Amino acid sequence: MSAALVQGAGMMLVAMATSSMLSAWLYTPFRRAARRLSPSSRSLATLCYALIAPTVVIITALIQFTPWIAQMPILPHCHDGVCGQHSPLVTVQSAGSAALLALAGMFATLCIIGAMRALLLAQQRLRTLFALGQNKTDHARLIVDTNHLFAWCCGLLRPRIVLSRGLLEALTNEELQVVLTHEEAHAARFDNLRNLAARWSTVLWPASVRTRICQDLADANERACDAAVRNRLRDSNLLQRVLGLLTSENCSPERFLPGGDDVAHTRSAAPAGLMLASLGLLQLIVASAASHAVIEVASQIGGAG
Repeated sequence: MSAALVQGAGMMLVAMATSSMLSAWLYTPFRRAARRLSPSSRSLATLCYALIAPTVVIITALIQFTPWIAQMPILPHCHDGVCGQHSPLVTVQSAGSAALLALAGMFATLCIIGAMRALLLAQQRLRTLFALGQNKTDHARLIVDTNHLFAWCCGLLRPRIVLSRGLLEALTNEELQVVLTHEEAHAARFDNLRNLAARWSTVLWPASVRTRICQDLADANERACDAAVRNRLRDSNLLQRVLGLLTSENCSPERFLPGGDDVAHTRSAAPAGLMLASLGLLQLIVASAASHAVIEVASQIGGAG
């Protein structure tokens, strides 16, 4: 077990935990600021906020190759009469180092297993869906033979639109175009991939805050696609008819009209971008300092000397 391995794994684990806690704690004020953005900008800003913690972890790992940068956020302190800024002092042969390395490895393994399991289950469901459906190459869509009314955008890197035969029979050509425009916007924006990235990036957040940011991102994605429909068709009566049909008791509840505040209170995305950059830098500094302290304390537990 090398000192570099203990140091790198420990810093990444502590950085992820510290950044996740800070992100969850600061999400409420960020959420209030993001409400005034357009739906598309709010979706991107929310996704970037969710990605702060893994970004901090990646940068923390990279700066291990440049120790003088890693030492910058560390306040000068003393070890055995030697004072100043320095890289973490790691005692490799110690119970604390072994435990820290084991925790980091267990966390990484659980994340990989969980992600693979989720992807395999999703792929299995899609295969079943495709086996039941019929391809329609003219609209790059899949038709499922059922009387239920629904429209989905499925897939991550190659999104496809799934429609029910009941929906096709219930809608006029103009109404169907509303549905297709909405789902095509989801596909073009890779919204399924955005939602998945946010869920896994916030895995260490408290459950209630994690649920909130995932719901906020999904809502912003829906409203951005609503705006795409509105900008293309510009027929509110048509949109209202489709909305009423798809939110009836026997249908999947997917909105097609944004709230009026999405248009009336749209602001520049520059302040949100500045806030994201500031929060990211703050979390990087705090996570680096916390990682340094935790590694040094842990490596002294059960050490030889």
